[in-house]
Formats: sequence, structure tokens, C-alpha cells
Amino acid sequence: MRNKVNSRDKKRASRGFTIVEVVVALTVIVIVSAAGMMMVQSQIKAEQKVAQTIEATNIAENAIECFRFAKNNEGSDGFEKTFEDTFGKTNYNLVTATEGKEYLVYESGLTVHITITDNKIEISAVNSNGDTILEEYTYTKQ
Repeated sequence: MRNKVNSRDKKRASRGFTIVEVVVALTVIVIVSAAGMMMVQSQIKAEQKVAQTIEATNIAENAIECFRFAKNNEGSDGFEKTFEDTFGKTNYNLVTATEGKEYLVYESGLTVHITITDNKIEISAVNSNGDTILEEYTYTKQ
């Protein structure tokens, strides 16, 4: 037996989607895409911050090792000159902010502040957005 199909059902079957269905589908697609893009953007920022934290920590560790070396092997030119010469052998460029007491290192979008007092070195780092990456990391020579 054959199924009888009336003409109204035939027209409805060949019409396609309504405008409301298309708008709803596009809205869902836009919302899902926007959420995905925000997640990817957030992940990229987090990875950049981790990379900057690792770089700041490496600079701080190098500065502390150079500080320790300079304190133990102070040359005839003084502690500051020994520190600058030793740190100059690392891959980082050391900029003297004031005479032998404050230094700056600019590396990979970071600004690392190194302050040296008698037996103490303090290090902090901020990125180009002004976010603190490394907060006052202090080493005291005993």
C-alpha cells in the first residue's frame, strides 16, 4: 500500500528552515565561538606570564650568584665593579640606575630591579603591562 501524501505536507517538507531557526542556530554558534576564543586568549596570557616568571627567576638567580661571588671575591675596584663584571658575563644586559646601588635588566618584556645594600640584594620584576612578576626577592649574605 502506498502512503498518501497530501499537497500541504509536500509544501511543508520542501520549504526548509524558517528565519527564526536560522537566527537561533547562528546565535548559538556565535556564543560558542566567543567562549572558545576567550578561553584560548586566556590560555595565551597565562602561558606568557609563566614564561616571564621563569625568565625573571633566572635573572634573579644569576644576580644572586653574581652577588655572592662579588662578596667573596671583591676586586681592587670594589664590590660593585666585581658584581657588574661578573653579571656582565651572563646573557643579560645590566644597566646601572645609580652609582653601584641600583641596577635594571630589560629582558623579554620584563624590567627587573636589582637593589644592593651592604650585605643584601633585593630583586623585583614587572612586565610591560605593569603586572608584578617577581616581588621583592631578597638574599642576605651572612
